[in-house]
Amino acid sequence: MGSKIEIYTNYIENCLFTYFKYLLGKTYKYSIVKIFITKYIEVRYYNNAIYRDKNLSDKLGKEFKLIAKELMKEDDSDSELIKNICALFGYVLYFDDACEYTDLNILIDSLFEETYVLADTDIKPEFTNFIKETITKKEAYHKLFTTKEFDLKYKRYKKNVYKVTIENNIDVGKLYSDYAKEKAFNEGTINEDKNYVLIRILSEKLLQDAIKSDFTQKYIIELPETFFAKPKKYKKLISMLDNDLIRSRINLKITYEEYMNHKEIINESINLGISFALELDETFDNSFNTLVLFKYVIVYEHLDCYDALTEDKNAFGTTIITL
Repeated sequence: MGSKIEIYTNYIENCLFTYFKYLLGKTYKYSIVKIFITKYIEVRYYNNAIYRDKNLSDKLGKEFKLIAKELMKEDDSDSELIKNICALFGYVLYFDDACEYTDLNILIDSLFEETYVLADTDIKPEFTNFIKETITKKEAYHKLFTTKEFDLKYKRYKKNVYKVTIENNIDVGKLYSDYAKEKAFNEGTINEDKNYVLIRILSEKLLQDAIKSDFTQKYIIELPETFFAKPKKYKKLISMLDNDLIRSRINLKITYEEYMNHKEIINESINLGISFALELDETFDNSFNTLVLFKYVIVYEHLDCYDALTEDKNAFGTTIITL
C-alpha cells in the first residue's frame, strides 16, 4: 500500500479519467488526456511546476499552454480536443475543492451548457451521481485519519518551520497518574509506535494544505534512536514517507551523536530522498562539511560551534535553526 497521499491522488487521477470520458464523448483519447491529468496532479498536489503563480488556475493555465503547444507542434490534428481538455479543467477546480461553489446542481447545469462538452445531455443525471459519489468518497477518506485520541502539538522553530509532537488523549481512568501515562507514552515500544500515528495524522494535514494550495509549512519530528536497532520497524516508518509531498515537508530529527552511531543507515535514507534535521550536541567535532547533508541544522547557544554557525548562516548549504 502506498502513502496516504498517494492513495488519495491515485483516486483523484482515476476520477479525472472518468470525468473526461463522460464529457469528451467519442473524441476522448486516453494518451492525450493522460498527459494533462499527470501534469494536473503534479501541480495541484505536489506544487511541481515551472511557473510559480500563487493562483492555481493561472499556474495550471500556463503549464497546460506549454503542453498544448508542444503537442500541437507534433500533430495539430488533435488541436480542438486539446483545447476542450484545457477548458474542462476549469470545472475540475470546482469538483476537486480548489474553488468554492454554492450549488452543485447549478454548477453541473452550467457545465453542460458549455460548447466544449461533447457528451449528450442525457448522461447528465449519471454524471451528477458520479460527481456526488466522488465527493462522498473523498470526505469518507479524510475521516479515516481524524481521531479524538491524539492531538498534534506544534512548536515554531522559525518562519514556516515547526517541531511536531503527538499528545495522547486516551482515557485510561484514574488508576494511573498523569506522570505514569506520560512516561509510558514516551518510552519503549510505545514511543516508537506513536510515530506511525503521528506521520499518518500529519500526512492528512499535508494533504489538506495541498488542497488549499499551501506548500509553505515544513515539519520536524523527533526520531527515537531505538528505531535504528529494529530494521523492520525503521523500514515501515521510512515507507510511510515514500511520497514526494511528504518527503519535501517532513524531516526526521536526530542528534549528531545519533548520526555518528548510525551514519551508514542514515546516509542511505538521505540518498533515498528522506529529509533529516540534525540537532548538534557536545559530540559535534566541527565537521562542517557534513552539515550539507541535512535540510535543517539545529544549534544551541551554549555550544562551542554556535558563533561559527551563526556568523554566516548561508555558508553551510543548509538552514541553520538557532535555539
